[in-house]
Amino acid sequence: MARILSYQYFTTGRVRISGLSDSDSNLSGVSDSKTSLLNSYIDATEKQILKQFLGDDLYDAFIEGLDTDPVPARWTSLKNQLIDSTNYTSPLTAFVFFKWMRDHTTNNIEDGQFTKEGYSINESMLIDLWNEAVDDMEDVFDWLVDNNADYPEWEGGDFPLNKMYSCGL
Repeated sequence: MARILSYQYFTTGRVRISGLSDSDSNLSGVSDSKTSLLNSYIDATEKQILKQFLGDDLYDAFIEGLDTDPVPARWTSLKNQLIDSTNYTSPLTAFVFFKWMRDHTTNNIEDGQFTKEGYSINESMLIDLWNEAVDDMEDVFDWLVDNNADYPEWEGGDFPLNKMYSCGL
């Protein structure tokens, strides 16, 4: 599967995850294991959000198109709506970051889950990130509406993402 995001999208700004580069850590191997873990979050979340956003048929065609050489222009155009590969920014990062933070506020143990002691999360920042990403994805949606002739696999319909007002963390 072609991955759109990479760990570089999470090394600066509000979605920064420490420990992704050797300069973030004094422990050798931490950056590799953390990057591997982040990649699993990227793979799962990117697929979930894009399938919800694009629909199954367009998502499948898009991923298949990104795996061809050369990549057809219509898939490059769509990808460029979703990411800025020069500045490593994308609304998709907010969705991945949200799930990363949600899952890293608790530990699983035999008897259930517990919140990590001394660990706090800025819920309002996560909600803001999520809602800004939804706004940005609405721009991509509008672009798809304007360019729907280039994407016959797209089913259209109503905008499929919702804003968040509470994240329950």
